[in-house]
Amino acid sequence: MRHEKKCDVGTLMLPPKHNRQMSKQHMTETFELDIHAPNFHQSSIYKAIKEKDPHGLSSAIRGGCSVHTVEDEFQLTYLHLLVFTADGTTERTFIPMVYSLSNSGIRIDAMDYRGRTALYHAAEKGLHDIMLALLRCGAVPEDEIVEVIRANGGPFEYELMSTFLKFKPGISMAVQKGDLKTTQRLVSYWVRVNSKHDGKHLLEIAKETKNAELCQFLESKLTTTELAHAVLAGDIKLAQKLLRFGNCDINTMDMAYRENYLKAYTPRSLRDTAQDLGHIDLVRILPVVNYSKDGDDNIISRNNEDAHPNMKPGTTTSAACILL
Repeated sequence: MRHEKKCDVGTLMLPPKHNRQMSKQHMTETFELDIHAPNFHQSSIYKAIKEKDPHGLSSAIRGGCSVHTVEDEFQLTYLHLLVFTADGTTERTFIPMVYSLSNSGIRIDAMDYRGRTALYHAAEKGLHDIMLALLRCGAVPEDEIVEVIRANGGPFEYELMSTFLKFKPGISMAVQKGDLKTTQRLVSYWVRVNSKHDGKHLLEIAKETKNAELCQFLESKLTTTELAHAVLAGDIKLAQKLLRFGNCDINTMDMAYRENYLKAYTPRSLRDTAQDLGHIDLVRILPVVNYSKDGDDNIISRNNEDAHPNMKPGTTTSAACILL
């Protein structure tokens, strides 16, 4: 294994048996994955990520390709690969891929051999939207990442920092502390309930607190956040299944959305999210949702009945979601 300090991990993105130094300053290693991790670099998931192909990634996962494969020497996951492959011009293409990997059970907070998560590297590279996606998938917003953003954020430091801090202390910590109010806030940002932390499902952690209200809240939001993440991933089959059989709130709004850091946060519906990400098939099956505020500044959402005649405002169906 060739291991050269002061060389860029961007060489991970180059063709097999080649090592080159790239201009990005964020990473400091070089790898020859074709020799030392054939199961990793020859997989269909690896190929889809390298080719920036969300549909190829979905097909690979549906075809049985495991998201859990790890590059042995440097302990890299497919999320690490995704972050290393993305840059400011291609980042948007990778957003659905983060959610697809998360929905398939990849470890969001897996660390590489230096103890760094995909979230750490996304913040270091200034990849705001990928950082946001990882936070929504349950990544822990560790305090050390604040310093990473300060050191590397440049002109985007404010945007990165405001988003990062909005998701602190992370849903696993909020649930561990039995903090219902913070948990409710994070779930309103579409942070995933159906997630694992240190090998334990979030609902298991909640039950250990013996906070019945917290457990009830998480159970009530589980399938709704699964629907939101299916939409974010562009997974129409999963979205259709949840709409048909899941106890979902189709009026759910993303309370952490804003068009850019110069604008105010504005609630965004599932349909608007799908449209913004280019998931046209999902746009066709999701209801138009309008919203207003009551006297206490709470969001009141309602469906446009004419847009989707098969869906009535506020309707849900009943079935349990399978946990990871």
